[in-house]
Amino acid sequence: MDADGLAYVMYTSGSTGRPKGVAVPHRGVVRLARDIGDAGDTGLGPGEVFLQFAPISFDASTFEIWGDLLHGARLVLAPEGALALADLGEQIERHGVTTLWLTAGLFHLMVDHQLDRLRPVRRLLAGGDVLSPRQVERALRALPGTRLVNGYGPTENTTFTCCHPMALPDDVGRSVALGRPIAETRVHILDRGGRPVPVGASGELCTGGEGLARGYLNRPDLTAERFVPDPFAVLEGAGGRLYRTGDLARYRPDGRLDFLGRIDHQVKLRASASSRGRSRLACASIPGSWRRRWRSTSSRSGTCSWSPTWWATRCRTPPCATTCEPNCPSTWCRRRSSAWRRCRSLRTARWIAAACRP
Repeated sequence: MDADGLAYVMYTSGSTGRPKGVAVPHRGVVRLARDIGDAGDTGLGPGEVFLQFAPISFDASTFEIWGDLLHGARLVLAPEGALALADLGEQIERHGVTTLWLTAGLFHLMVDHQLDRLRPVRRLLAGGDVLSPRQVERALRALPGTRLVNGYGPTENTTFTCCHPMALPDDVGRSVALGRPIAETRVHILDRGGRPVPVGASGELCTGGEGLARGYLNRPDLTAERFVPDPFAVLEGAGGRLYRTGDLARYRPDGRLDFLGRIDHQVKLRASASSRGRSRLACASIPGSWRRRWRSTSSRSGTCSWSPTWWATRCRTPPCATTCEPNCPSTWCRRRSSAWRRCRSLRTARWIAAACRP
């Protein structure tokens, strides 16, 4: 079996909202199972019990299945269908689960509502979105025997790119770090010109190494755009490429990475990536929502939601424009030459839309 042979195709939408198939080779799966499974922070082996909870179409299942079985640990399959938080907690207690992977959103919910059910877990991995420092600290205080790992990585680099293990609340800080690259993984923080940025400066996180996917299935144009030559690599072929993640990050002085946001308009809702543009189009199709602007908001826990905000639609004359007083702010919408630039201001536009609200 060729190490560069196709192992599977995992579909992800990313920032475009259009599904694209990520072609992952066998070497990527082996690198993930070997390097993460052998690591002291997430070490697997006989005596360990791993709950296979992620959907098979989600790349976390790759680590759950192969990382477990290739190290002789016991794999427990979660029951079919959606499980309530209490049901998940029951599965953990019934089977004595010692290693568990949860999405960031599910981790936050378990900490808030089923924290005691996590006590059997010795290695708790979470990721797929930003982890809340407050809830990470709470979990580490309540679970002194548990090592919590923030696992970061795009599907295009076979599940994990960086890991940040935490055992004490003091390990968290103001934000949860992405950590350091795992074995056989390269990470560069680059500016728009493809040059490395200094420590502490922000740039796009680009990654390469043995976990890199072959590209996007039947999408050579998109593959060439996102998988670019690695000017810093000595190896050729797959080792000579980098994947542009679209994530903004920076290096800390100690070598760990911080996540800062996105360079595009990608948002994550319940660990599923989408673009704001496509989400707005979907929201705009809702009857009666033409005067609403759907905006994403982030809570302190790092979760995102979409909420409607009344908005003056382009330069369309508002319903009250013919009846408003001369000094009513909504009449600014009729002055398209200069006033509309002011209408585009978030604060001003809210004022105008509020005056025009039916």
